[in-house]
Amino acid sequence: MSTEAVVLVHGLWTGPWVFAAMRARLREAGFATHGFRYASVRAPLDASARALARFVDDIAADTVHLVAHSLGGIVAHEGLRLHPCNGRVVLLGTPWRGSFAAQQLAQLPMGASLRGRCLADWLDAPHAQWQAPNALGIIAGTRGIGLGRLIVPDLPRPNDGAVSVEETRVDGAADSLALPVAHSAMLLSARVARETVSFLRHGRFGIER
Repeated sequence: MSTEAVVLVHGLWTGPWVFAAMRARLREAGFATHGFRYASVRAPLDASARALARFVDDIAADTVHLVAHSLGGIVAHEGLRLHPCNGRVVLLGTPWRGSFAAQQLAQLPMGASLRGRCLADWLDAPHAQWQAPNALGIIAGTRGIGLGRLIVPDLPRPNDGAVSVEETRVDGAADSLALPVAHSAMLLSARVARETVSFLRHGRFGIER
C-alpha cells in the first residue's frame, strides 16, 4: 500500500502549531503529516531552504507533498529547488510577488528586525516563475481583516489582511483559488483544508466535496 505524507511549512513569527486544525483534517483524509520548524526571523532564506530540503529527504513515504503558509511558501520553493520531492505543493497566502505590508513594516522603528532576514532575502530578488518541478496550487484570501491592516491600512484590495491577492500570483501554477478567509484564519478553515486535499489528490481545486 502506497503512503503519502504532507510537510507543513509555517510562516513568519509562528511555528508548526499553527497547522493544528489543518493537520487534523489532513490526517482524516489519510495523509501522514510532518511539521517543519525554522527560524523565520533570525535565519537567512538559504539556510532555511537547506534545512527543509534535508527534512523532506528524511521522510519515509512513497509520495511527499508540501503545504505552506505565507513566508513558508517561499521557503518551500527554495527548498524544492535544492531537493525536489515527488508530490504536489499548495501555497496559502504566500507573498510571492513581494509584500507591500512588509515594506511598510520595515519603515517603522524595529520594523526591519521584525520582518526578519528570510523574507528580506526574498524581497531583494523575488521570482515571477515557479521554478520547482512540483505541480503548484495557490489559495489566496479575500477577507481583509487582521494585524496587517493595522500596520498597512492602504493594503491593495482584495487582500487577506496581510497579503494582497495579486501578491500571491505565481506564473506556472497549475491552479489557483481565492476564498473569503483572512490570512491566519485560512489555517482554521474547513473549506481551505478541503480544497488543499483536492489539489494534493487530483492536481486541481474543487474536486473534493
